[in-house]
Amino acid sequence: MPTTETVQKLIEERDRLQKLIKERDRLQKLIKERDRLQAKVLDLKGANEKLKTELSDLKNDNEMLRDSLRDMCCQFSGWINGGYSTNGLSALEFAFETLDWSDPQICEEAQCDEPKCKKQRTCGIPTDSGYRNVCSEHYIMLMGNIE
Repeated sequence: MPTTETVQKLIEERDRLQKLIKERDRLQKLIKERDRLQAKVLDLKGANEKLKTELSDLKNDNEMLRDSLRDMCCQFSGWINGGYSTNGLSALEFAFETLDWSDPQICEEAQCDEPKCKKQRTCGIPTDSGYRNVCSEHYIMLMGNIE
């Protein structure tokens, strides 16, 4: 028959083992939760990368659309005082607003090469001093000098 002391030691060992089992169970739950969270983080990282790619694509698309809108405004706008003008057309007014352009939108690179001429360049002509982009009025004048 076991002694009281032996029984007491066995009870203490049983209690200690029960505590260890509880701690093991708690740690296993934590490990499962950690694994679940790690999988979620990987999913979120993948989603984040996908969103970054989509955002980059949208930015590229937006820039391409703005460039196209800019080109259309340059092609279809009127010309006043050295720049493009809506001439009161609502579609162009909306396009100018979208591009954050003033009306007229001064465009020095589209102005005649002749000093102080603010007319729109419409013609190109080779001259003794190099190729010139000029308005139709100055083109006629230059053509007279060439012939």
